[in-house]
Amino acid sequence: MPDTPEITIVTLFAGRFHLLPVYFHSLDNLDYPKNNLHLLWLTNNPNYLFHECLARELQKRQENYASIKLIISDDIPSSPLALAEKGKGYGEHAKVIARLYNLAFSHVKTPYFFTLEDDVAIPPYILQIFLKHFTDYPQAAYVTGAIFDRHKNETNGLFAWSLKRVKRKVKKANREKNKVKLDWLGAEIIQPWGIKTDILSTLAHTLIKTEAIQKIKKPIFKHRHNKSTSLLGCDLVLCLDLALLGHQRILDFSIRSLHYDSELHPH
Repeated sequence: MPDTPEITIVTLFAGRFHLLPVYFHSLDNLDYPKNNLHLLWLTNNPNYLFHECLARELQKRQENYASIKLIISDDIPSSPLALAEKGKGYGEHAKVIARLYNLAFSHVKTPYFFTLEDDVAIPPYILQIFLKHFTDYPQAAYVTGAIFDRHKNETNGLFAWSLKRVKRKVKKANREKNKVKLDWLGAEIIQPWGIKTDILSTLAHTLIKTEAIQKIKKPIFKHRHNKSTSLLGCDLVLCLDLALLGHQRILDFSIRSLHYDSELHPH
């Protein structure tokens, strides 16, 4: 495998102007040849001023990266707050996100793609470390890291998404017989670094092998799985599909990213 293969960085922009500096600082400071990076930006925010803002950022970078593509979707805004105002829950949000990732993946032509959320700050060396895992673990199809979040109920203002936190929410649903439970413990745990909890990162900053997920029955990204009553969200469902195909999912605790406010206030 080449040391620096071509990678498509896929980002769904929700339309939050105040988080763009965080995103672009992480993107532009990646320790990776920019001529091997393809940028694919999607937004379903209807604000034309935000579209113009992304277009300007694209123009600034179009000579530095291998390619940049901006897709403006007419799908409904997927912000949980916006959906809540319309009386819709997280399930509707998950459906929209799955549709957007399927749209994005239809444009991916590189052997790897990296999902980077628009409100996540990542370390500059993340891609090099993630790629090494694909060399060390040939059956790996999905490599992610630890992500720390702000939460108003935590005394120190930060917490890491953990299996225990998720399992509390799905324990009742998992009692149904003949259903596949939340499948994350099968992931390879790399370099624990003294962290005491299993950390759930999903698609916030994840490198995926394109060839592996092309074998998943379409649509590749789904908000629910027909073999689980507990999974909700295309990120978790993707992990389950890869597990059923025999692929490893690697969780590297040495990579620690910070998830900024997903909305205007701590969630």
